[in-house]
Amino acid sequence: MNEKWDPEYCPGCYPGIHHGGMLTEEERRHLEFKLTRLLEWVGAWIPGDVTVDNKKIPLHEIVWDLMNKDDLTDEDKELLTDLEYKLEKKFHQDVERIRESDKTEDEAIRDYCEALGLLRAIITLKDIAASPESIIGHGDLSRRINERRKNEANAWLNYLKQIL
Repeated sequence: MNEKWDPEYCPGCYPGIHHGGMLTEEERRHLEFKLTRLLEWVGAWIPGDVTVDNKKIPLHEIVWDLMNKDDLTDEDKELLTDLEYKLEKKFHQDVERIRESDKTEDEAIRDYCEALGLLRAIITLKDIAASPESIIGHGDLSRRINERRKNEANAWLNYLKQIL
């Protein structure tokens, strides 16, 4: 990635280094360490579009669609497995690009942010593959929240009736 880093590009990502100059060895080690930390990807945004195998794919849209499906077809499961493999490969390419010398801080931060987003997408895809029932769609979540509120309100009403 040769584009200049823009903080708006990855709002859920905090690289922890300055930007604008050449990447030092200490900053490079810092970024590599952060990419291997447990739960570093939490809060990172899944990239909207990613180029994989010279094809631009709408990653965020694909992950969102898979998350909101009630049942996964065999075609969906195949897509999920294939995409997971390709994203892991791309993630490792981003990590390798961070390790390259003669890189600006902006290029390294951009690669870092993309790698974090890819890691988040990979983990989400693994969760979907492991247990599609554990991923709750928006409609189901809203219904469950409203049901809980209703049950709590009824419990309070019953309690007040007992007191009075």
